[in-house]
Amino acid sequence: MLTSISVIIPVRNEEKYIAACLDSVLSQDCREDIREIIVVDGCSTDGTLAIIRAYQAHCPILNLIQNPARIVPVGMNLAYPLTSGDIIV
Repeated sequence: MLTSISVIIPVRNEEKYIAACLDSVLSQDCREDIREIIVVDGCSTDGTLAIIRAYQAHCPILNLIQNPARIVPVGMNLAYPLTSGDIIV
């Protein structure tokens, strides 16, 4: 049985770390099982969004949504209904 994985990544002002985070997810052994990566931005004011958009240009499974509340659980709740994987990380 194949398992599909949805990855949710809540962020806010993670310019220094988001590239390494995305690289880590995209280099996993189970990469072919990852159906989508949903990055939930909590109104970043640094270069986080530009980095995510650059990844989106070559990674069709990467989605970006906004979390105006800037609260991690709210961001997770915004992303959850958008997932389609059997497992949510």
